[in-house]
Amino acid sequence: MMRFIGEPVTNTTAGLIGEHIAASAILQRGWSAALCQQDGYDIIATLGVENYRVQVKACALSHRKQRGKPNAKTLQFPVGIGRNKRMPTQSDFDILCLVSSETRACLFMPIIGLNKQKLTKNIHLFSPEGEVDSWMQTIEVLRHDRSSKPPPLHHQ
Repeated sequence: MMRFIGEPVTNTTAGLIGEHIAASAILQRGWSAALCQQDGYDIIATLGVENYRVQVKACALSHRKQRGKPNAKTLQFPVGIGRNKRMPTQSDFDILCLVSSETRACLFMPIIGLNKQKLTKNIHLFSPEGEVDSWMQTIEVLRHDRSSKPPPLHHQ
């Protein structure tokens, strides 16, 4: 696993680095990725008529070790929203993207089914293969969820 360790940066800069890494990963999947300057989500991913709102959470360095596995480092991602740290919902965004700046790789997951406000992931999950697989699985879940809902009513 290749590691990219840079100079220490502020949280704001670390977040911006994560957004660019995430946008790059989405572009590599053949989608368009537009960085957004607003609260709630960071990127709009588009392919044809499909649009998904992506919230990026970045972690600069792994520093914790997994219990019982001294060589397995983990990354922690707080995903709660707002001052009181509530759970995000589908009204907030569609895709959560966890970014390891250390390995320059992402893990994508649909907001559907997210049930923890802090996620801990093994750094070895952040690989090119993990990135591709998590994107494909996330899009599949979101497409299935959208196809199982009735179409919106159009008022004339």
